[in-house]
Amino acid sequence: MKFKVIFLTKRNIYIALFFIFTFLSLLFIYSLFSQKSYDETSMVMAKKDIEKGVKKDFNGDGNEDILYITTKEDKYYASINIKDKSYMLSPDKQIGSLGKEYPYWGMRLFIRDISRDGIPEIFLQSSQEGTPISHIFRWNGTGFDDIHFSKNNIIGILNSKNNKTPKVFSGSIVNGVFSFESHMLIGSNFKDITYENSPVPGKDEVIKFTDIVENPYEPSELPNIFSSSISRNDTALLWKLEKELYSYNLQDAFFVDTDWDNNGNISSVMWELNFKKTDKSKSKANESISIRISLKYSDNKYNISSITYS
Repeated sequence: MKFKVIFLTKRNIYIALFFIFTFLSLLFIYSLFSQKSYDETSMVMAKKDIEKGVKKDFNGDGNEDILYITTKEDKYYASINIKDKSYMLSPDKQIGSLGKEYPYWGMRLFIRDISRDGIPEIFLQSSQEGTPISHIFRWNGTGFDDIHFSKNNIIGILNSKNNKTPKVFSGSIVNGVFSFESHMLIGSNFKDITYENSPVPGKDEVIKFTDIVENPYEPSELPNIFSSSISRNDTALLWKLEKELYSYNLQDAFFVDTDWDNNGNISSVMWELNFKKTDKSKSKANESISIRISLKYSDNKYNISSITYS
């Protein structure tokens, strides 16, 4: 048997090195641009949007950092790369978890500066063994503190960008009742202000909307919770849930105000509702759908003005 010997000239070596360098450069550029910069107009980012990294200035130095969400043995881990260091987002020992990954209930991310110091806080929602989990992380100058954690399934922010101090709400909807606690972040103090009984705009309309989705039957008529200007295409979505095949249960939700009048009063609120979609025949795996609704203030009440879902 004869073996063919290949001799590489310097020219061939340089050509090979050029192609290797070009390939690695393109791979790096793809990786760089596949990371998403967080858009302040965004609502909630799902895990599929953040698994390649989210770019944002997380420590106030004016440079973009990168937040990563990873999983190991189905458990979530979060870290932020700032310059040449990586900082873990470690859950408080009392809860000890950022949650676990499930096909029908993934982690979701929201970022907003509720302290008004130019450094955003990080909101994470997930679950573990059927129990919702939420965390709020804040940069302390040398790392990230878990300033609030709970097993509630709803978290929200009001006065997020107006001329008033932001309020954070954490609560649950049980048997048609929305019970919640509220806080303000004053400096490094996450102050409980639940005693103020701050109202959540449109909460009754949201509860009724949730009932429509969770009801095993399509609605014969819609309750008076919708704006007269809402598109028929939007409300038609409520008849496209195929309830003869699937059932729906609210898993968690996030809300934030999005518009205000000249006095800083809230005129619009956005809710993102995450439902578990169960195949009644059990022939398909459970899924989740996210329904986003906008409520606008008109005629002394908040009505649903738009509906989208994915």
